Formats: sequence, C-alpha cells, structure tokens
Amino acid sequence: MTSNPSYYSSAIIDDKDMDVEITEKEESVLNIESIEAGDWGVSGITGIEKGFIVVTGEASEFHSHVTIVDRRGGGFKQTLIKSSSFFAYRYCDYLSHYKVATVCEPAEVGIYDVRDGAYECKIVVESVSCLTTDRVNERIIVGGEGSNDLSVYDARLKYCYNMSLPEVLEFGPCDMAVNGGDLLVCGNEGRAFAVTMAENSVCKLVCEFAQPDGQDWESCSVCTDSHGLVYVLWRREDEDQEKSILVQYRLGQDGCKVLQTRSIDSVEGARCITAMDTGRGEKIIIASCKKGKLIVYGLRKKSFDDCITLLTESIGEVAC
Repeated sequence: MTSNPSYYSSAIIDDKDMDVEITEKEESVLNIESIEAGDWGVSGITGIEKGFIVVTGEASEFHSHVTIVDRRGGGFKQTLIKSSSFFAYRYCDYLSHYKVATVCEPAEVGIYDVRDGAYECKIVVESVSCLTTDRVNERIIVGGEGSNDLSVYDARLKYCYNMSLPEVLEFGPCDMAVNGGDLLVCGNEGRAFAVTMAENSVCKLVCEFAQPDGQDWESCSVCTDSHGLVYVLWRREDEDQEKSILVQYRLGQDGCKVLQTRSIDSVEGARCITAMDTGRGEKIIIASCKKGKLIVYGLRKKSFDDCITLLTESIGEVAC
C-alpha cells in the first residue's frame, strides 16, 4: 500500500501526526576538515552518546575511515582501517553503549568502540553493502548488494539467523533502519518499503513509501526519530544536476502517510541520514558523500496553536 502524498486529507487527524516538524531551513552546515582535506568519502552516519556523530566511508586506497566529531563538526577521534577492497566503502549504525556496528565492502562486519578506537571484526561469506541495528535485541542486520538475503549477528558478531526481503525489492537493499517491529528498506532499484521482520523466513510487505511529488526519485537513505516517524532521503539527476529531498512519513494501519518535505539545497551529494539527540534537542543530520559536509535540521514539537490551525484548515478544505 502506498501513502497518500498529501498532508491531511481528512478532517479527523491523529494528533500524533502533528507532534514534530522539520525546521524550514537547515540550522547549520558542518564541515569536517580532515575528510575534506583528504578528499575522502562518506557513506555512513550515526549518532552516539553525548551528542557525538560518527561518520564512515572510504579513505585512501585500500583503507576506510571511522571519524567521530562533536555537534559543531570539530574533530574528536579518527581511525583508518585497512581493507581488502581498493574502494573501501564503510557503513555504520549505533549498537549499544559507545559501540558502533559497521560493515565494509566487500565482506567485513565489525564493532567499533568510540572510546578507545578498538575494532573487532570478522570476514563473512556473503558480500556486504549496508546494515542497521535492532538495539532492543542487540542485533546487527546486514544486507548485500544484489541480494534479498539478510544476515543477522549478535553483539559478539556471532551469526544468529537470516531473513529474506520480499520480491518487490528487485536488487537488494542500499540502506535499512529498524522501526519497532518493522524493517525500513531503501532498495537498489530506487524504491523504499516497510516490511515485517521474520526470523528464518521471508519478510512481508507492509507498505511502499511514496516518491516525492510522484516523480522519478531514487531512495538512498532512511532513519527514524524518537517518535517513530520515518525519514527517507531521495535523490535524482535533473539536467546534469543532482537534487535531493527529505520526506517525513508516519507508518500506520492505513499505510505510509506523507507529512512533510524539505528540499536539500545547501550541498550536493547528500547520501545518508540519521536522527539523534545532540543535547540541544533532536536533529536530522544529512551527510554529503564528498567534502565532509553535514547538514543539520531541527525537529521541534508543534505547539497547540499550530495543531489547531492545521486542524481548522483541514476541516475547511473538506467542507469546500
């Protein structure tokens, strides 16, 4: 089931839909100087304790990087990790207390401790191209390009079981996130879905996330906030210029409902997103794949007056 790409089409509105809004403009653009100076890439981002941000990606030949910065983009710690791949694309997600799960192409799964830079990893049989974590159960869910089979590991990197994505995903996942009992998936074919999580079985389709404005966009990253709202980053080429847009959705019994959209105009190459508490409220942070740029949007609770205004406008539209 696809979502309705309109804001509120009914006079009866769930007040949860109006809890959180994305700031109209970005609050700040952070520059990670060490990544820009090295001409390194960014392919993964996640938040950790005390408002620190972890970004990962390819560095020099046969090396990837794990970089930790504060909420102002200042350097805190950086680790280079040798890889068997010339282009060592590395992805990450928060796992538990100061631990970040990470995978690096072609077949490395590991856990990085941000306190001392300790890194434990294993080489697996399958290829890897993305991951997410089930933090409640301390599980690491790993996907590979071109495959619908997902492998699940525990916090000690022990293999637990597998899951299979439904056939509606044609070429496997490029990004994933856990939202309660559902798995959110950006597919390599450009679409985005919510599916159930089924141990040693095929996951069932919950809904498909509507593309912005019904146009031909490709999904590239997905995350959730503390309220269970879903954010998908979409991209497309338009006259040799790349455009990106962030869309906020709510998952419910009636499918995936579009709530808000924001065009990402301040930087090119937006590739991955995360939601995190920076110590100054919850933020959506968008990372550019090059130049070490991070774009920060605020998430704010809507006031009671805001909600009444939206409800009044919606009732007026239905009456007309």
